[in-house]
Amino acid sequence: MRNLFALPVRWSKALAVVLVGFSFLVSITAFAPSMAGMGSPAAKITKSVPAGGFLPLEQQPFYPKLEAKTALEKKSVLVANTGETPEETILDFYSMLSYLYHEIVDTYQTASQTNSWFWPKDVKEHFKVIDQELITASEAIYLNNVPPTSKFSTQTQSALKLKQILDYVFAHYSSPIELSDQKMGIWEIPQSPLTLDRVHGLRSNYQFDETTLASIPALFDVIRTWSSDDSTYYSPNFYTNFALTPGRLLAPKWYLMLPKSVRNIADFSIDGENTALQILLAVGILFVYGVLIQFLCKRYLSNQKLSESVSFTSRKSVSVSYVNSHVLANVFVVLAAVGVSLYALHSIIHLSNLTGWLYRFITFVLDISAFASASLFSFLALSVIGTFISRSYLKATGRLSDQDRNRIGGAILPIFRFIGVCLAIYFFYLLLLSLGLPASAIVAFSAVPGLAIGLGASKMLGNLFAGLSIQSDRPFQVGDFVEIGAAKPFTSGFISRIGIRSIELLTDTSSVNFPNSKVDEDCVSNLSFDLLTPGGERKRVTHIKLDTDLQLSHSPEDLLLLEQALKDHLDGYPSVISYALSVKRSLAGLPAKVLCEVSAEVVDWNGYEIVRNGFADYLDGYEAAMAADPVT
Repeated sequence: MRNLFALPVRWSKALAVVLVGFSFLVSITAFAPSMAGMGSPAAKITKSVPAGGFLPLEQQPFYPKLEAKTALEKKSVLVANTGETPEETILDFYSMLSYLYHEIVDTYQTASQTNSWFWPKDVKEHFKVIDQELITASEAIYLNNVPPTSKFSTQTQSALKLKQILDYVFAHYSSPIELSDQKMGIWEIPQSPLTLDRVHGLRSNYQFDETTLASIPALFDVIRTWSSDDSTYYSPNFYTNFALTPGRLLAPKWYLMLPKSVRNIADFSIDGENTALQILLAVGILFVYGVLIQFLCKRYLSNQKLSESVSFTSRKSVSVSYVNSHVLANVFVVLAAVGVSLYALHSIIHLSNLTGWLYRFITFVLDISAFASASLFSFLALSVIGTFISRSYLKATGRLSDQDRNRIGGAILPIFRFIGVCLAIYFFYLLLLSLGLPASAIVAFSAVPGLAIGLGASKMLGNLFAGLSIQSDRPFQVGDFVEIGAAKPFTSGFISRIGIRSIELLTDTSSVNFPNSKVDEDCVSNLSFDLLTPGGERKRVTHIKLDTDLQLSHSPEDLLLLEQALKDHLDGYPSVISYALSVKRSLAGLPAKVLCEVSAEVVDWNGYEIVRNGFADYLDGYEAAMAADPVT
């Protein structure tokens, strides 16, 4: 009998990956370095009880101002989060966090009375407002060297911890204290290592400085188990209740409705920063993210192989709305990768609600994935846009020949690809900023590759600027016949590609790539030009010399017959637009020569050889026929 509990192999592997990932994150989290024992700021916190006991918060001199701040916050959402003095900043921060704590607790108690497994919409909207107010209040803490992506959660989590630390400090004063109203210099809260400073000079307000930020983890570990409700301004277990749970501030309703025994297991703290359930949710998010990214990578590589078989410049039948479907598919594949990375980052922040170094590591990886995908997307999207614009232009002008398609594509596509490269560099710059590198460091860092370019890659840079010069001056186009070189023997051929770094020339024997810097410096003779036909149509033609060394010893009458026969022959070529032909002697008594130059609409060697070899073969055959039968 089949085991009803047996899982398919695919699901068994998936479950194994989740369990292994969970075990790995738990193990590395458990052995991660802790901030609890670092430094000695905790030594400044009062632990012993004085003989006269502690002074209640309500008896402190700054309490009336604290009450006024709280009353103002209840009436208006437009309140300051920092001030021009340490006192203003401390009271703004402390009153706002106390107000938000009670807002959260009251909302939880009211909304938890329903039996639904999910929060009502109005509760979610209300918590969004609370979350935004918390972010505003958290700006009282100065964060300089924290990456922007980590700054969002690091600042708010530090604010929750700092609020509980201030509760402890204010509850352990044995005598009245005055909060400073100074407007310059660093100020330290009495009997604590907490300091405030105008970190941006006199034009900025006071903030809790970097010293305070660095001491928060160690201080919080000291007072973690302390709680008091002696004052309505205290916020017992603020951080533990709302940071060490899934969900940002608002824990999922289904999580709160779990049995207490299950909640105890789910809330088991691995390192004091993350619970077992938070890590399990993070593993699940990363597992789904990995599966989707793997699928998208396979699709991208498959489309890339298929797209190589379709070339814009070699497509025979022109469809003006045609864009390589595989390249277009890859644009959406890469865009999906950007969306998946951003959604995974959003889920890590708002669902698993990770904290600490594990949160910073995961956001670091997801940031790289998102910005790398965005860089690739910008390049591919601009290439597709360039292709679409060139096709639309061809359709609007009615120029559907292979020559027109190659020429327009060769002129427009490099421009859009260059813009795509610039956007990719811009996204890379944003990535460095998101990882915490200051702009000044990025500029200094960019000097290193700049020096490498100047020393070892100067030729590449020269080719790049020469390519831009060729694109702007347009001395030739794709499909033109050119001769490169200052003296014979020239390198002659048709231009098949004009790139940012080089051009490709199809000679009669091979394909040759010339660096743009060489082409820009060397002598280039372009034998192709625009010709206006008698009917008013403009065509791109190539000048072909059909002179021969054949010595013609015939009577003037026979030479006239030969000249007319050659003209009739040239008139039979559809590609020949115009020509100049004469059969004459240079001096009296000397053999005659054929001088012929044609303007033909040719874009490759096949059409070129048809005209040139066809003319030579016809002349040889005509001369042989006249020699065999002079009467003819």
